Amino acid sequence: MLSFILLGIIQGLTEFLPISSSGHLILARDILGFVTPYPLAVDAILQLGTIGAVYIYFAPELWQLLKSFFQGKRTLGWAILVGTIPALLIGLIAEEYIDLYLRSAWVVSMVLIVGALLFLLTEKFFSQGKDRIEQITIKSGLITGIAQCLAFIPGFSRSGATIMAGMTQGLSREAAARFSFYLSLPIITLSGLKKLYDLSQIGLPQGIGLELTIGTIIAFIVGLACIHLLLSYLKNHSLAIFAWYRIILAMLCLFMLISR
Repeated sequence: MLSFILLGIIQGLTEFLPISSSGHLILARDILGFVTPYPLAVDAILQLGTIGAVYIYFAPELWQLLKSFFQGKRTLGWAILVGTIPALLIGLIAEEYIDLYLRSAWVVSMVLIVGALLFLLTEKFFSQGKDRIEQITIKSGLITGIAQCLAFIPGFSRSGATIMAGMTQGLSREAAARFSFYLSLPIITLSGLKKLYDLSQIGLPQGIGLELTIGTIIAFIVGLACIHLLLSYLKNHSLAIFAWYRIILAMLCLFMLISR
């Protein structure tokens, strides 16, 4: 039970902050020794908890987006739909390869550093974005969706990749983060539901259902708080603090891995 609770907290804290939830979950298992059966499925279902937080937090905005789409104001809606296609294709084609070869603490540690350096470069050259999310184009949605594919590499961070891409398209940090949340909905929902279906087909070990439910609820609650905190923080602050956190964490993990 404790492993599921702690993994739920980690998932809730790291899904939306640009520090990589999948990377942190891998490190928690490989370095800290958290053990659960079916780790890939468990992680995906914990993600459903955090994506539920997005649906709840942005419910009024999503409802307005849906109404606007059917009233003819479709650019933002199409940007989200078109932006989802690249990650959907990569997931269908390469998910098995990625899960087999890239889910390791070594990969996560190195990718944390690479992502951090890209954060710092983005802040240096694209920190003056002013556009609001309503002004995003379908082309910008596609570019951001292509960047979202980097999240398949554990340690990169889906939110980090899409926030950076949004900033390169002229969005402010906060607007880029909002679009990042919108863009996360289709792909993470589909991934989590698929893994939930897979688990239902093979059956759950006795007791895991309750533990996984509790972990998912915790991920939802913590994720809800993190959405609000991130949006508030990015109004007046840069991504630099997350970059330095990633570098420090990676160095610590590499030291622990080398010392084994």
